[in-house]
Amino acid sequence: FLLTQTAQNSCLSVSQAMKLASMLANEDNRLSFLKSAFPSVFDLKNMPAAAQLFTQLPLKNAYLDFLGHQSPSPSPAPTLVLPPPCIVDPGDFNEIKETLGKESFNTTKLTLAKQIIRSKKCFTVRQVSEILRLISFEDSRLELAKFAWDYTVNREDYYKVADVFSFSKSKEDLMKFLETKK
Repeated sequence: FLLTQTAQNSCLSVSQAMKLASMLANEDNRLSFLKSAFPSVFDLKNMPAAAQLFTQLPLKNAYLDFLGHQSPSPSPAPTLVLPPPCIVDPGDFNEIKETLGKESFNTTKLTLAKQIIRSKKCFTVRQVSEILRLISFEDSRLELAKFAWDYTVNREDYYKVADVFSFSKSKEDLMKFLETKK
């Protein structure tokens, strides 16, 4: 079905997979979806958090059992093809910066940046910071920094994004936002 196809054709965070799974009312379907999304998730260490989506203990246990059997095999088959890493390569990133740099109006630049981030999905903290520096106004930077969280691969370093802000209020707002994401 559509959610499974979306998961298999995307690079997802556990948070995004959980949001999609929570849209399914039937917990059996949630379990099937999370199992099918597993290969597309880039922050696998957070997968146990999705167990909170199950109120039925047998399904929760089945999910945790599934995760327990997902350890890397000691000798992968030689034909095993791993999916490409979830990143925006430097060439694409330079084109993104160039495209955003050509925009004169801050609101247009902000809208375009969100669209690009949403479509490319997998940015590093460094890349997010560089994009934010292209945004003229502090409030727009903060809005974009919060938006980009869901599309960042190394979230454990997201606090570094605060360096792009000039005002301590913006830094504090970002840190409060990050606290809600733990």
